[in-house]
Amino acid sequence: MGDKVTGYTAMSRSEELVPRVYDAPVLKADEVRVAVTHCGICGSDLQAVDDTYQVFDFPFVPGHEVVGIIREVGDGMAGQGLREVRALPAGAAAAVSGSGG
Repeated sequence: MGDKVTGYTAMSRSEELVPRVYDAPVLKADEVRVAVTHCGICGSDLQAVDDTYQVFDFPFVPGHEVVGIIREVGDGMAGQGLREVRALPAGAAAAVSGSGG
């Protein structure tokens, strides 16, 4: 492991975002690791930071629409019907929205 990730984090409800460095999680077989170069913050992210609906745990890193470079593709991705991922090797650019399952 050893890879580090920096996320702009709300440490508690309605707090200003601060940079936080943590260990990158182990990549699972059905995941793709993207080095984020740009991240959009939308209204739902602001509601999450403010914990408007009191459903989020803190610390919390907002942002679910990103652009970046694919760094790793999980071993189980081929054969999962994800043509878009299989067609994008490590080093390719990608835009990702985490809005659905």
